Amino acid sequence: KCAIRSVMQEVRDAIVGVLEGVTVAHLCDRVRDLQGPLENPLDYVI
Repeated sequence: KCAIRSVMQEVRDAIVGVLEGVTVAHLCDRVRDLQGPLENPLDYVI
């Protein structure tokens, strides 16, 4: 057996495990958290 192949399979399994629990909503929440509050929110009132 190849040790590298075995390690890469473990890496793949770990990545799949993380991605299975991520939704688009989770990604949107994370973006908002990382960006922080907006200082000048856009206002489209005409």
